[in-house]
Amino acid sequence: MQLSVKTPPHMTFLVLLKCAEIEEKYPSAFAADCVRQCIRLMDTPSRPNEPLSVVQRYYTAIGRENEILPPRTVTYAPDAFLLELHAKYRADRAKTAKQRVKEFHHSLNTSQEPLPNHLHIKISQGDDNLPKRIKEKARWLRVSPNALVVSCVRDCIEAMSDPKKAVVPPPVVVDFWTVSHAKSGPKPADAINAMILKSSEEVLRQRGGPILDTVIRLALSGKWEASLEQILREADAITDRREIKR
Repeated sequence: MQLSVKTPPHMTFLVLLKCAEIEEKYPSAFAADCVRQCIRLMDTPSRPNEPLSVVQRYYTAIGRENEILPPRTVTYAPDAFLLELHAKYRADRAKTAKQRVKEFHHSLNTSQEPLPNHLHIKISQGDDNLPKRIKEKARWLRVSPNALVVSCVRDCIEAMSDPKKAVVPPPVVVDFWTVSHAKSGPKPADAINAMILKSSEEVLRQRGGPILDTVIRLALSGKWEASLEQILREADAITDRREIKR
């Protein structure tokens, strides 16, 4: 089984640029890594928050991995020689990545063929039956498989462009967790309760941006003990009586 995906025009340049920075020859492999890791995270919501492997690979390739790694608590003074050596390696990787980007722009400027409007991504079955898993998750989210793949790639690219987004779950993963929890939760007893539940879900979806921003801010502040009520209050999503704001 193979899944064919077409990326939107605005994503073509970004995908090719990120591939150039990490020295990935095949955009299809880059997209498959993004969606594979997003789906793996969808299935394991209990895992600790950490950047996706493909995002870690990007920051390592450009010599900026320190921006997404948690601070280490050590009781001894770090070795000055090792610190200098690591700094040198990071600088070398950053310089090499900049050179690859420069060559990428040069190839675009000198190429006789224009940049394609779309990238045609091919995702093969492989060992983990990825196309089937993509279709299953897309049905849960009520989107097309193409839209799910594009969302995963988009979220990975945004995480690569912003270290703050790299250390929290991708939005498409959070959306899946929300939908999964709603589907696996208790069913409303009657039509009135069903209408109330549906209305609450719609309100929370509309406020998803501020809620996610609050989660990111609390995570960056190291406030891991924050409760759901605190998150919703700081996102201005509930009232003093613990009712969802309309």
